[in-house]
Amino acid sequence: KKRRNKMENKEDELGEANSDATETYEDSDLHSRIQMQQKLIKGMKKELENDQLRARKIQTFSSVLETTKLSLDQELLELQKLQDESHHLTSLLTGKEKELRQLK
Repeated sequence: KKRRNKMENKEDELGEANSDATETYEDSDLHSRIQMQQKLIKGMKKELENDQLRARKIQTFSSVLETTKLSLDQELLELQKLQDESHHLTSLLTGKEKELRQLK
């Protein structure tokens, strides 16, 4: 009977050791998965920071382009005014030349 109890105790100890080993393995596996997820999150945060930096650069570039466009539009208006004035002066000059020829 004592021997039988000893055997049962040994079996119980082995069962507990096996259970502990399984729990340790599962904990280790969970820990590994958590670490992998943390690395993934860290990588995604870095990507997000890079995307935000790119977005700010694009926004800055867009603002510069808009300012340049407004400036060029203003220059174009000035050139159109000068062209209109030039046409007006040309037609005045042409009219004066005709008058001069008629006087001759």
